[in-house]
Amino acid sequence: MLPAKYRLQLRRTLPFYLFDRKAHTPLLSLYWRKVPDALPAQVAIVVPKKVVKTAVLRNRTKRVLSSALLELMPTLPQGLQMVILVRHHDLVNQPQEVLQMLNEKFLQ
Repeated sequence: MLPAKYRLQLRRTLPFYLFDRKAHTPLLSLYWRKVPDALPAQVAIVVPKKVVKTAVLRNRTKRVLSSALLELMPTLPQGLQMVILVRHHDLVNQPQEVLQMLNEKFLQ
């Protein structure tokens, strides 16, 4: 699990599908926006029941993605709010695709 300072509370922000920027791949959708606050980058990982049926696998997917993101979080721009929506259950075996997509969008 990501530390509390890096977690985005979806219930306290507007619906993420209204965020300014979006990117999609067959395995995931990425929604993000930049806010003027000087807070560190924040991420929420959403794994729908429709995609991953059991709670055990949904939680495992979130843990794998969180651990892959943990080393990347300090390098992301300040004030970034991002939602990762898992669209396919195979993403748990390919967390490097998430890191590659984040590198293309934010660290180039």
